Amino acid sequence: SNCISSISQGSYCTAIGNQGASHAMAFDQTLRETPLGCRIIALLSTSFYLLFILDQSMFNQLNMVCVVSDVFEGWNVLKTIMAWRWQRLLLASFVHTSLLELGFALFLCWRRFTWIENQIGTLGFVLWAVWASVVLHMIFCFAVAFVVAPIVDNSLLDARIHGLYPLLVSNLVLSSKDSAHEPVWLWPFPLHIPMHAFPWVVIALSWVLHSNAHLDVVSAYLAAKYCPAWLLEPNMDMLDKFERTWCGMFLLNQLQRFDSFVCRQPLGNLSSESSKASYAEPLPTVQLPPAPAYGGQLEASSTEPLPTVQLPPASAHGGQPEAASHAVPRDPEDPPL
Repeated sequence: SNCISSISQGSYCTAIGNQGASHAMAFDQTLRETPLGCRIIALLSTSFYLLFILDQSMFNQLNMVCVVSDVFEGWNVLKTIMAWRWQRLLLASFVHTSLLELGFALFLCWRRFTWIENQIGTLGFVLWAVWASVVLHMIFCFAVAFVVAPIVDNSLLDARIHGLYPLLVSNLVLSSKDSAHEPVWLWPFPLHIPMHAFPWVVIALSWVLHSNAHLDVVSAYLAAKYCPAWLLEPNMDMLDKFERTWCGMFLLNQLQRFDSFVCRQPLGNLSSESSKASYAEPLPTVQLPPAPAYGGQLEASSTEPLPTVQLPPASAHGGQPEAASHAVPRDPEDPPL
């Protein structure tokens, strides 16, 4: 019995080891398939969280947290620029102060952002992430400072941006316009909801993780709902023009050094609505003129049939059959036979 129990324990440990090895291989394969832009976002988010845990004083000195009252320097744009506070509008997308919040954000963003980067390439994805982050956070700061806080309460000026959730919610709202009624599986629960309701699920979960009903994700939802053109991915015309600039060539050369760099797809393979260029229309047809006729005599001679000469049948000699009569074309200028 002891031998049987030891054998069963050994087989169980072997099965657990094989399962762990398979999970490790799957995770390694997932990391290998992750494109460069998504790796940069995950690296920045993880680094900022570790800095927040290990050294909060340095974390505060870097001015990465986007608070409405701290973005503006006495409501003076010039003083704000001189104080170097506008970088918070960008860096706030990567700031997370909770491990559970960070893990959930990266889990949701990985698949969605990977699909976007595979569509528009690494350079287009980086430009979209920078532009959308700045626009979303600026809309939120101005809306709270000039609309919500004066009406509701001035304490809302201390509202903060909460990581990747505004960027994720805005992109989900934009994508739900084409597939609003497609079902979404709320893994690991056996529940399916329409695509247009999924952003609200993300908003509710972000509130639960933060233990606070923050307004930055609601602002991102409304901005994507009513101002979608401000948050769309760059189309091919924009990318072509940017790549011709000095900054675009430098950034493209630096990104292409990595093996995980993703080239943008050809125009015909793009499925994103924002990537459809206006010049993708059928080309106009060109009517070619008829070929001119050279030489009237040549045309006339080619239309008139040549005269034919009927040869009489040859007489049969030595039992040979008679030759059949046939017509031979003859030039009218030749002498008569």
